[in-house]
Amino acid sequence: MTKQLRIGLIGCGLQGVDVLCPPLASDASVELAACADVDEVRAKETAERFGFARPYLDYDDMLATEDLDAVVVALPHAALKTAVIDALDAGAAVFVEKPAGLNQAEAEEIIAAEHLTGRRVTVGYCERYAEGRVIMKRLISAGAIGRIQTVSASKGSWPLEGWRADPDAGGGPLQWVGSHLTDQILWMTDAQPVRVYGEMNRAVETGVDDATAFTLRLSGDILASVVCSQRVGAVDVIEVAGDAGRIRAEWEWNSHQVPRDIVTIFSEVDAAYSHPTTIEPGKPSPLAMYERELAAWVASVKDDTDPPVTMHDASRVLSVLDAAVESARTGLPVEIS
Repeated sequence: MTKQLRIGLIGCGLQGVDVLCPPLASDASVELAACADVDEVRAKETAERFGFARPYLDYDDMLATEDLDAVVVALPHAALKTAVIDALDAGAAVFVEKPAGLNQAEAEEIIAAEHLTGRRVTVGYCERYAEGRVIMKRLISAGAIGRIQTVSASKGSWPLEGWRADPDAGGGPLQWVGSHLTDQILWMTDAQPVRVYGEMNRAVETGVDDATAFTLRLSGDILASVVCSQRVGAVDVIEVAGDAGRIRAEWEWNSHQVPRDIVTIFSEVDAAYSHPTTIEPGKPSPLAMYERELAAWVASVKDDTDPPVTMHDASRVLSVLDAAVESARTGLPVEIS
């Protein structure tokens, strides 16, 4: 594909506008053709700010009217699946914000739609593009810490508001930040989820999950522990221990911004890291990972190659989150098939 990629946006909220639009607007290979939001003011303001040719109140009208090569979907979790399938049915490739759906069943519906339409979906697990996490993944894959034994991961936020605090909309930190943690673990270890045992606290006012802790058994006898909460503020840490060393990545936070993703490593097999070593990534902007993420997506659509992060990846993440919820409900471990 040599012409500009005609892209539509579904959802003119914070994530779509302030995070995803700037990298797309600066990409000369992309034409921002149309945007849609139920809020007319937001739709028009987004179109004016980024140069979308036409704003719409109804994304169905946008999909029916515009000849789009690709669509970005950035909606509340409960609305993601339907919008993605509608975009696929319209013949567009899709970038959807994580976790792509409310549960694994919804992810599998999207996978079925991919097969029927022949179009592909990329899922926005942006932390795979954070510079420190890329360094960490590369070192693990190179064998710097030996065979992986355990993983410890935690991620937090401030108290969630709006739809993010509504369980019916797919709110709560398990979906919001726990999905990131789970994807990071599966990606870092390149292992399959086997079994989950979880505990959960729920907010009295809303019933949404307040904090969740679960253990995850992975293929290869790897054990992982995961904690996510909306009461602990900005926390984002993943540590992987092997039989020949350990490595840890942690976002150093300043207020609500992410200035850098610091990596520390100790290795018994790589002389460069025979003493605990700190690696500080060179591009500290928190938006840099979104730039890399969207560039990878655009390239995959233009070259007609496999998505950088697939719906099968998203389905595995959601299988773990589903199991954590069920285990917390029953008090029993849940096997993942």
